[in-house]
Amino acid sequence: MSFDTSGLTSFTNNNSHTVTLTGTAAQVNTALATLTYNSDDGFTGTDTVTLNVSDNGHTGTGGPLSSGNQTFHVGVVPQVFYIDNSAAGSHNLGTQADPYTSIAAFNAANPAGSGDYVVLEHGTGTYSEASGINLANGVNLIGGSHNLQFTNPVTGQVVTANTGSGTDPVIHVTGADNGIDLLGTSGHTITGVSIDTSASTGIGISDDGNNVGTVTMQDIVIKTSSGTGMSFTHGGTITLTGSNNTITSTTGTALDVENTQIGSSNLILKSITSSGGSNNGIILSNTGTAAGNGGLHVTGDGSTAGSGGTIANKTGADGSTTQGSGIYLNNTKDVQISYLAMHDFQNYGIVGTNVTGFTLGNTTVTGTNGTSVGGIGEGDVYFTGLSGTASVTNSTLTGAAYDALHVFNDSGQTLNRITVSGSTFATNSAAGNASNDAIGFQATGGTFNATIQNSTVTSARGDMFQLNLLGTVSSDLVMTGDNFSNTNQNIVSGGGGITIGGGGPTNDITLTYDIANNTIKGALGAALGISKGTGSAGSFTGTITGNTIGTQGSGGSGSTQGYGIAVFEDGAGTSSTTITNNHISGVVGGIYTLVHNGAAGAMTAVIQGNTVDTLDSTNGFAGIYVQNGSGTGAGGDNNLLDATIGGAGALRNNVDLGGNTGLGLVAGIFLEQEGVSKTGLIGTPNYGGAPYDFTAVANYVAANNTVTGTGNGAVATQAIGDPTHAAGGGYFGGAQFMVATSGGVAAASPTTGETHLTQTELNSVVSTAIAQWAAVGASASQLAIMKAVTFSVATLGGSVVSAESNGHITIDASAAGHGWFVDPTPSDNFEFAHAATATDLFADPTSAAAGHLDLLTAVSHELGHVIGLADDTTPSHAGDLMYINLTDGERRLPSAVDASTASPHVMPTQDGTSPQVMANRDSFDFASFVQAPSQTTTSRVDPGASTQTMSDLFSGQSNAAAPWWMSHEAVFAAMGGTPTDSHAQATFHHDLVV
Repeated sequence: MSFDTSGLTSFTNNNSHTVTLTGTAAQVNTALATLTYNSDDGFTGTDTVTLNVSDNGHTGTGGPLSSGNQTFHVGVVPQVFYIDNSAAGSHNLGTQADPYTSIAAFNAANPAGSGDYVVLEHGTGTYSEASGINLANGVNLIGGSHNLQFTNPVTGQVVTANTGSGTDPVIHVTGADNGIDLLGTSGHTITGVSIDTSASTGIGISDDGNNVGTVTMQDIVIKTSSGTGMSFTHGGTITLTGSNNTITSTTGTALDVENTQIGSSNLILKSITSSGGSNNGIILSNTGTAAGNGGLHVTGDGSTAGSGGTIANKTGADGSTTQGSGIYLNNTKDVQISYLAMHDFQNYGIVGTNVTGFTLGNTTVTGTNGTSVGGIGEGDVYFTGLSGTASVTNSTLTGAAYDALHVFNDSGQTLNRITVSGSTFATNSAAGNASNDAIGFQATGGTFNATIQNSTVTSARGDMFQLNLLGTVSSDLVMTGDNFSNTNQNIVSGGGGITIGGGGPTNDITLTYDIANNTIKGALGAALGISKGTGSAGSFTGTITGNTIGTQGSGGSGSTQGYGIAVFEDGAGTSSTTITNNHISGVVGGIYTLVHNGAAGAMTAVIQGNTVDTLDSTNGFAGIYVQNGSGTGAGGDNNLLDATIGGAGALRNNVDLGGNTGLGLVAGIFLEQEGVSKTGLIGTPNYGGAPYDFTAVANYVAANNTVTGTGNGAVATQAIGDPTHAAGGGYFGGAQFMVATSGGVAAASPTTGETHLTQTELNSVVSTAIAQWAAVGASASQLAIMKAVTFSVATLGGSVVSAESNGHITIDASAAGHGWFVDPTPSDNFEFAHAATATDLFADPTSAAAGHLDLLTAVSHELGHVIGLADDTTPSHAGDLMYINLTDGERRLPSAVDASTASPHVMPTQDGTSPQVMANRDSFDFASFVQAPSQTTTSRVDPGASTQTMSDLFSGQSNAAAPWWMSHEAVFAAMGGTPTDSHAQATFHHDLVV
């Protein structure tokens, strides 16, 4: 505080926090009227002033007198300094009336302290000076085009420090300096200024090597030449809001944020441009991924292509994180890029590591992108570690040296879903190119869900789409309404289509898929191949429906070397595929399903309503090929297959062999059984013949399907098998198994359950199961069939928990490791207190049934097979008794609909061999059915190899383990065939042909 002390007797400490004034009452009153209050530097808010008036110890009437402490409050708002280069005659005092007339004058005076504001008035519009402005610790900057107002904290009145007028002032730096340098760590607010350092090498806004605290920016326009547009690399938290922020740099990095947090209000830019040179266009590294962090949002104008800016023509050494790429992302989140035009990068268009949340919309990444095709290669958009949710919408990614869109999750990330919609993808398609996949996804753990919809792929030397899963992974794939048409001039042998799968002995993959209404053309290998590896706890379940593969009447238009649709299961675990209403043309073979390599692996295949035509009758084998097992003899495969092939009316498959003019086709529909594997044939009715009555099998399939164009050695349907072992394998009527799956109700206090089921325990629930069927209206004949069934306990292997064959039901001893709940009171459902539906009950976590499979449900399910009900694999029917999967803590009951729709099938009996059995396989020449690869080198990598690395998947390097089909080909060669060294999804080989 300070006073005018004229006329006072004396005073002390004037211009301080505590002042003493001495004089007569009149003199003191005069001095008090001159009070000037100056707050401490940086202080804003409410201050209290205390006044005490006394007679200074003098006595008179009444003795010494004092007023006591009297207070009043002062509202303090920030101090404001002004710069105006149009203010003629100013004395450069920094006030509104006498502003600084240049940035240089302000910098020289350096008057502002923490919390103060600097108003850069519009002035002449542009401040062309050798140096930019320096903002000391905590000093804020606002353009004169914006209002600056404060509220008096005492009176509530609005204090107007500046009334906005004119356009944003431009800081035009002519020397080698930055536009704005931020000093100190107390943070800044910057609003409504344009910075132009294009005449020099300066940065637009720089943290000047400081942890800047919290910096809030709004309405910023930056233009640079070789300098970075906005550089924050030393710590703090920054945000940029407003709808018209832009950064334009010629060869410099437009935005560089490293080791600095992006606040929850995000960095919002309408456009961002950087073209030429070597510096990346955008660098975001370690910007924070916590809940309170935001990300970079490039918005464009919301409708115009390229309105989000242009990043292009970057060169740099391979592996660089600062050069050669359009956008580099590392340990950042919520990156949203829209309406950006990108092209021609020596490394990547966009490359990211450990990114949480990513959106690319209405953006083009075109030209030529990447030069390296080694390792994971280089291309358009690459991520290693992408989590949260991601999307690519209405965007174009072409010209990739290796992959166009590449996501590799290698640390158990949870990618809730990446959605690709309305976008176009292509790799380099020129003659002799060494590109790989248009869309390549891989995960070695965690969760990886993906949707590809209404998109177009036009070129891929490897695969148009690949999903490769390794480790313990949960994945859901939706692929619908897409147009895959491969025009690449150098497709590798066995490639060029869609490949989905993965998993070796230690890889337990849970995959669900829905592949519908797509068009697929131009593959060399399988147009669509799905392959489950050997993981014992793995499970693949999905539908393939309504797809058009190839063009009817155009040979090789679907695939020149492979099948249209191929679904494989290797060894243990379970898979379920529903292949319906697809039109497959211009391929070597139409549909191929295979479960093999033993380990009690179990597959359910529903093949109905498909049309197959325009087959390669020279190199082809069959229109539809259903194979169970590949190892022959008593020690051969012990796989289980439930197959529904065709049916009545629209369910019939239609296969046209075209007269077999090339003499290579064997059958329209071909079934094969090897080892002790069991194939259950399901329909209305189920197959009723003997296990090795191959004529009966062929006739059963023929009755449910339509095959035309036979002749020249090709028949409508054919079945073969392997009777050279003890009884147990072959073809049977009805479903053969039920499987355990993850989920359900976990126990609050886990127990092992019954893992060594006894015959007595099994028998204890049988009568109750039959009684359940009786209660819902099972007929007397149905109940009689159930009562005639025999039961046993065995180790079924894999995830199979129960199986029915020829009126005998086998229950797995350990419930596939889940442990059985053997209900001591099976006639009530007391332990299952929570009803999802009337027939689908769940246990409470505290119940003894929690964490285990219900034995009663398994028995009731298998009794349903005995009276003619087939397994149900439709996910929406998961609560029905006949659904093939069973979860912990779940009890499913038969319904009246089940009883009324069941149709008892005839129990077949084994009656020896069939005339169609080949006694000496070595005498048969398989060579005519093998399509040699079209080139001697291949970049294909087996998705089922157990030790496959990322380089294997995306580069075809040779460090993968031996692929699973090699053992199959070894058997094939031993029987007289000529195996080819080609991709798993190339021409699929048949190891036993009659």
